[in-house]
Amino acid sequence: SLHRDVAVKVLNDDAADLGVCLVYEARVATRIDHPNVVPVYLLGRTSDGMPVLVMKRIRGVSWLELVEGHDHPMWSELAGKRERLLVHLEIFLAICNAAGAAHRQGIIHRDIKPSNVMVAGPGEIYLTDWGIAFDRAAPPPPSPGSLVGTPAYMAPEMLTGRAIDLDERTDIFMLGASLHFALTGRYRNEGATNEAAIQSLR
Repeated sequence: SLHRDVAVKVLNDDAADLGVCLVYEARVATRIDHPNVVPVYLLGRTSDGMPVLVMKRIRGVSWLELVEGHDHPMWSELAGKRERLLVHLEIFLAICNAAGAAHRQGIIHRDIKPSNVMVAGPGEIYLTDWGIAFDRAAPPPPSPGSLVGTPAYMAPEMLTGRAIDLDERTDIFMLGASLHFALTGRYRNEGATNEAAIQSLR
């Protein structure tokens, strides 16, 4: 009725058993009221009873695309004649602010990385994908396997697979690992495979 474009997140047919995780993601993201976190407009159900998440539609690219795409058209809008280092630092500060807002609510993101950062334009930067976040006020539902996160950016304490071992410093490590990749093009935890990246943390 408002004629507003939105983003709608639903589950694939083969992931229907993860419906509780989508509901959890919606509730976590809603608790973080911050300009650098995508607003959630509605949590509902489809006609067959599956959860559906309605959010602000972000028209942009991921930070990863900007890091890897030196000739990406978005660079002319973001940087102009400025050094690109300044743009990377602005993006980094924005996601630090988003993570800080989450931490004040007792929420640990657990998967901060450039592909989970959306850049829609100058000053329009969002930390996304709160699906595996750990909320101290409402622990997440069980997830497949005990180890969650992205090995190239994971903090060492994540290897235990126990959310209870994590705190704000876990996200701070991943923030640093993300900036490291953006500035050097190299992963903080290097390895040709996920297993090798995990081994580099031991």
